[in-house]
Amino acid sequence: MLKKFCVQNFRVLLDEEMEFGEVNLFLGPNNCGKTTLIEAVHFLPRMVSKDIAPKRTAFLDFIDSNGWDEIPNRAQSSRSVKIKYTLDAPNWNNPLVYDMSFEAGQKLDIPHGFYISRESLMYENANEGYDQPFCFFKRESPETGRFSVKRSGKKEFPPMALERAESVFRQDEELLKNSGFRNELYPVFSDGLEKARESLGVFRSYSSTDIRLDLMRFASKMEDEDRYLLFDGSNFARVLFSLKQKNEEYLNDLSENASVFIKGLRGFSFDERSDGTVQLYCTINGSVFSLNELSDGTKKLLVHLFLLTSPLKMDALSLDEPELNLHPAWLGGLAGKILKAGSVSRQIFVSTHSPDLLDGFTEAFRDGSKDLKIFVKGETSGKYAFKSVEPADLESFFEEGWELGDLYRVGEPMLGGWPF
Repeated sequence: MLKKFCVQNFRVLLDEEMEFGEVNLFLGPNNCGKTTLIEAVHFLPRMVSKDIAPKRTAFLDFIDSNGWDEIPNRAQSSRSVKIKYTLDAPNWNNPLVYDMSFEAGQKLDIPHGFYISRESLMYENANEGYDQPFCFFKRESPETGRFSVKRSGKKEFPPMALERAESVFRQDEELLKNSGFRNELYPVFSDGLEKARESLGVFRSYSSTDIRLDLMRFASKMEDEDRYLLFDGSNFARVLFSLKQKNEEYLNDLSENASVFIKGLRGFSFDERSDGTVQLYCTINGSVFSLNELSDGTKKLLVHLFLLTSPLKMDALSLDEPELNLHPAWLGGLAGKILKAGSVSRQIFVSTHSPDLLDGFTEAFRDGSKDLKIFVKGETSGKYAFKSVEPADLESFFEEGWELGDLYRVGEPMLGGWPF
């Protein structure tokens, strides 16, 4: 779980410090950095994930996906970007801190002017009897780093050579060629890597605007990697078919969840064809419809319900503007599903412009029954950044019967106001 997050000089994010909950809502005008914040958070999961095969390096692929020389904030002369995570898990008694900086060069410097300049992984607090927190590794320069031998930290090895355009997390294969690292350093390094994966290793991020409804409509060929839903949703039918082979009861659960929104829905079926393709069908009011015959809003609703009820567990899930194409009457129910998705993902991030979706979070936000945090982009003490809104800030409105969406509709400044 991501406990705290700091980022500096990353596109529109000049200087952000945030402490997250289990469910996190981001509000603000267009171009204020809601989506950018999620992209910045996604850096570490991409470095530690076992499921991502980089084209160049995982670091350079991240830089490429975020615009190379467009990454540094335009208002700053510095080309250095800083990202810091504080990670936690239910069975830990001492959180982990991952801290890194990278240099983003100019357009003429691609790719050589883009590299990691500083990187470390350590515990947040010092263990009893020690002055400093235990450090798993510390990159001292772009090309060298030190690794700890054992938890006492008394024995030291000389610095190890590192590839500057890649995270230390991704260099274990090359480092293991060194017998000293393999025998003395790797056990501790591996422990830190596995802890990072345990906390934030499976982070799935979906934007409603990226869902390719045109690709979802047609029968698609089964692939070996159809475990998680692709970011464009194109393998939706294949993922459900794969789950049917392992957990048919889940499809009944998904149908039951969807029937609350889609009246008359009674189940799903598949046509597995000889060419290896699969077509998904829904039974509604006794008639069978292919996915192609459903409205765009219905397809997007099914995608979001799947993500929020899937038996495939995640450490973190982000949904960017899940309200798009959905009927307003569905959005309160969708908020309820988000609040109950803790069995699927330990942490959820949602950016939205929808008052109807916000209304569905009012009760849980006010009574504290869920670890729910709301972040609004605005100016505080001369600093334009995301700030946390506390229930007490809005209690006078709640007492008068206002809901979160009502306040958002009228441009209440504490929920971001209007983007004028």
